[in-house]
Amino acid sequence: MTNAEKLTLAKHACHIRMGVIEGTHSAKCGHPGGSLDIAELLSYLYFVEMNIDPKDPKNPRNGKPVNPTFALPPIISPLEYSLL
Repeated sequence: MTNAEKLTLAKHACHIRMGVIEGTHSAKCGHPGGSLDIAELLSYLYFVEMNIDPKDPKNPRNGKPVNPTFALPPIISPLEYSLL
């Protein structure tokens, strides 16, 4: 992975964290720690492994995200909302 790709993923992770913090603050409740911890992992999976292109959501090459909120709702839900 090139330095430019790493920087792009770091920016995605930062935006994810900002979304988690804004969502938690707007709700005036929540535990954002777990969501903030795995922002890098989510950005890597979402933008590299699953090959999601937010500019072209109907692209058939996009990966299919699986909604894991049934397993870890307090951690995953804020992360999913920050990607919207």
